[in-house]
Amino acid sequence: MRGIAILAIMLHNFCHWINGPIVKENEFRFRIDRADGLFEALRNIDLYLPVQLISFFGHYGVPVFLFLSGWGLVMKYENSTLNTQHSTLNTINFLLYNYLKLLRIMIIGFAAYIAVDRMTPGAHNYTFSVIVEHLLMVVNFVPDPDHTIHPGPFWFFGIMMQLYVAYIVVFHRFRHWSVVVAAIVVAFAVQLPKEPDSLDLEWTRYNLFGSLLPFGAGLLLARANLNRLQRHTESYSFWVMTLLVSLPLIFAFSMFYVSWYLVPIFVCIASIAFVKLLPAGVLRYAVWLGGISSALFVTHPIARKLFIGISRRGDIYSGLLQYVIVAVMIAWIVKMLTDKIPHPKQFIMHNS
Repeated sequence: MRGIAILAIMLHNFCHWINGPIVKENEFRFRIDRADGLFEALRNIDLYLPVQLISFFGHYGVPVFLFLSGWGLVMKYENSTLNTQHSTLNTINFLLYNYLKLLRIMIIGFAAYIAVDRMTPGAHNYTFSVIVEHLLMVVNFVPDPDHTIHPGPFWFFGIMMQLYVAYIVVFHRFRHWSVVVAAIVVAFAVQLPKEPDSLDLEWTRYNLFGSLLPFGAGLLLARANLNRLQRHTESYSFWVMTLLVSLPLIFAFSMFYVSWYLVPIFVCIASIAFVKLLPAGVLRYAVWLGGISSALFVTHPIARKLFIGISRRGDIYSGLLQYVIVAVMIAWIVKMLTDKIPHPKQFIMHNS
């Protein structure tokens, strides 16, 4: 799932930068003209339909990562054989460990992007405070995060730190399903009254409330009785039906403001079904891509900066192909460099 999610994200973050009639996404705001633009692209199918679909839907790879993060926290700290040990997690150590883990992933890609960005046209104006806010992973809190966070995908590090705080302070201590459900309901209640195309909604979705649905779904599923669930989900036909139901719901719910909030849950369901249906040969490559997903996440903006001009000049698929090849190669190299950086677990103890 990580491999499929990072592929969707990196392709989206290239396609939606292409100038011209490429439909843009509804991620942090909802604009009905963008939903209508997708509908028109499907009515008037041309050579660029795959680019249109990736541009509009590709950002939903992020909720898949949020879902997997919630799942992973439960499996690591609640369902492991060390459960009794992890039940006394030290809050400060937990947050420091996860901050350093994220910084270890982020720092090489961020430094490399700043260097490449400065040497190429259209360099971003990094102020001292903005760089510090990125490194401390608090840049999501600035009044206009969409025009401050650069590269754009780096908002994910700030939201992960917020979710780590929510997990250790609330969800790890109060594990009843109703706590997670209540948090998701509160998140909806905070967002729904806001204007769909407003800076207020955008700021809210850049922060905790915009990510609780997929993250909470990961927590709940990991805490469910997986043995009982597995007996009902082993058949190939079950996953085919799940995928065939989920995909139209993703499209239909993307057309309206209120239902748009629920799209991430159907994306996560569809992603699980899609991975379950992948042939073993293809799955092997998806797993490999998932293995370098962290490096690919932080380095693909470098390749985008280098090759977006080709697609903007009209040779869309040539620029896209070159971008993918170079992005994967850069990520592979950065993954090897990141592995040389000491892991936080070597010097931070989790437990009190």
